[in-house]
Amino acid sequence: MKKKIGWILFLVLICSCKKSNETKALPKLSNWEFKMVSRGDNRPDFDIKQDSIHFLPILLHHGHTVEAIKEHFDWSEEELNEKTEILITNGFLKKTADGFVPGLMIISEQEAKKVKEDLNPIANEISKTIIRLKDSLSIKAVSVSCFKRFTMDELSLLVFSNVLLDNGQLNNIERAYLKVERPERNNKRYYASYQEKENPSFEALGIYGNHVQPDNGFMLCRYGNQRYTPEVLKMNAQISDTYKSLKEGEEFNYPIVTQECQAEIQELANYFKPYLIDILVNNDLLLRKEYERSTYSNEVSYEEYFMWVYHILYSKVTDMLVDSGHIVLPKEKVSFYIFQP
Repeated sequence: MKKKIGWILFLVLICSCKKSNETKALPKLSNWEFKMVSRGDNRPDFDIKQDSIHFLPILLHHGHTVEAIKEHFDWSEEELNEKTEILITNGFLKKTADGFVPGLMIISEQEAKKVKEDLNPIANEISKTIIRLKDSLSIKAVSVSCFKRFTMDELSLLVFSNVLLDNGQLNNIERAYLKVERPERNNKRYYASYQEKENPSFEALGIYGNHVQPDNGFMLCRYGNQRYTPEVLKMNAQISDTYKSLKEGEEFNYPIVTQECQAEIQELANYFKPYLIDILVNNDLLLRKEYERSTYSNEVSYEEYFMWVYHILYSKVTDMLVDSGHIVLPKEKVSFYIFQP
């Protein structure tokens, strides 16, 4: 009898240990942000974070089972099925013979650091190309009608990062390098990603980007990777008030980009386009090798992988140009400008 009780206790201990270890295996559920590359109304038609739905693809990407995720969030079978159906319909989850895998890019801080290390040679090549062409690029930049009143130091973040690498260049990269349409998700086309955010002062993964805020007949824009600090938000409100009360003939301390000026800015991006595309094409084999040996090759297409890796890559280039003094960060660490349609 004692022996039987001993075996029962031993089995209970094994079961409880297994459950405890499985719970511990779930990572700290840190802050994750949803990012898109899209146009118009091409966007998800569901709440991308409601009731922790985003942690399904995030935790699956990091090797956790559906059952462990369900238990952790105390979802019923019906709740789990509802979530998986929404995610599958919108291309955020894919059903496989073994269960489910994410259908969008999941990028942790550690994964982004590895990308930066692996693609450092490409980042160096892009950075050196910008530095080599800096004089001609600067002459063209300060000749743009809405940039003429500003020094190249004042324009450097906006021009060398946003125009040459980011907003002014993404369409060129899609057409000249990727040469495919954006992924289709529930009759919409857009690139999508969940990205880990550890530092509250910086954007997720330190990626540089635009924030566009519609205002009274204009758009107040800011570019950088620290767009939501209290100092930036305070300055944002002041710039908006100043622009609204601007009288005819008064000078404004930030670029005012019109439709005509936007076309000039795109010409500047197009000037750098062949240099950038050549670098990407010449490194295509390396980029695809990194994709094939990553977990992403089982989850997303090369094109979706590249789009988000490229965001990490050009942000790395931007940091390199800041560190070398070729980009001078404004006091608020972001570049403000007005877009006046």
